[in-house]
Amino acid sequence: MSAGMPGSGEQIRQVPVGDIQIPDVRVTSQMSTEEREELVRSIAARGILQPLLVSSHEGALWVQDGRNRLEVARLLGIPTVP
Repeated sequence: MSAGMPGSGEQIRQVPVGDIQIPDVRVTSQMSTEEREELVRSIAARGILQPLLVSSHEGALWVQDGRNRLEVARLLGIPTVP
């Protein structure tokens, strides 16, 4: 299962943040403190506007794109993410 952009043949749905695993290896650069604070403010004010991309592997969901958004959602106590 994956959640993708409309029109790509994939579905966007809400998934509990606790159901999504984060890989140990970070494939993107880490955000600066300033960038992270801005993302926190943005998500707190408007929610997550761009859906995460997840994949299923051995019965677990893994974030492929949107790790920072997922981490901020967990920080803010947001129960589900698109």
